[in-house]
Amino acid sequence: MTAPPPNWQSWGWVHSPAISPTNFPAVCVNEPPLPGLSAQEGLGSVIWLAWQTLRTEQLYATLVVIGMLGLLSNSLLAGLARRLTPWQETAS
Repeated sequence: MTAPPPNWQSWGWVHSPAISPTNFPAVCVNEPPLPGLSAQEGLGSVIWLAWQTLRTEQLYATLVVIGMLGLLSNSLLAGLARRLTPWQETAS
């Protein structure tokens, strides 16, 4: 009979693959849909300035960009999850 592996070895070969399918959906769900609207720079500040100055075209264009970035990052994370956890069934 062989001795059980040390704790760090069992983490890499047993525990990590077991929890991976639950980690990736949590990352996808917990992405913030919008950057902070009180930001000093970035897309949040563009939205805030457009809201205050009634530039609706700029406001909606920035919201579309944020939506596309969210879709892209979600797709990348889903592809990474499929690649790293091939045993997990995907929802169709």
